Amino acid sequence: MRIIQGLRRFFLTFLGRRHHPRTPAALAVEWHLFGSAVHHRSATEDISAGGVLVSSLKPLPVGSPVVVALATPQGRRELHARVAWSESTRMGVRFTRPLDAAAMG
Repeated sequence: MRIIQGLRRFFLTFLGRRHHPRTPAALAVEWHLFGSAVHHRSATEDISAGGVLVSSLKPLPVGSPVVVALATPQGRRELHARVAWSESTRMGVRFTRPLDAAAMG
């Protein structure tokens, strides 16, 4: 399965579908479905100015609006996003506004 995921990333990157380069990053992240009081704690696998890959035992369906809280060098940032893709233990979320490079550390 990891081989398929690696090939997917390779082709997405080199076919020009990615707008922002990804950086591997294992960061603690808190997220919740927009409007929900139920918060989840997970970890990231990678991050870019446009989104983040979140490991989760309960990934949300594609299109779900989420709020992602990240610890950045400037402090905690809450970012609105939508689930771009989802599989059994991970989900890719796309920020509604790009994260600035300084916040990514």
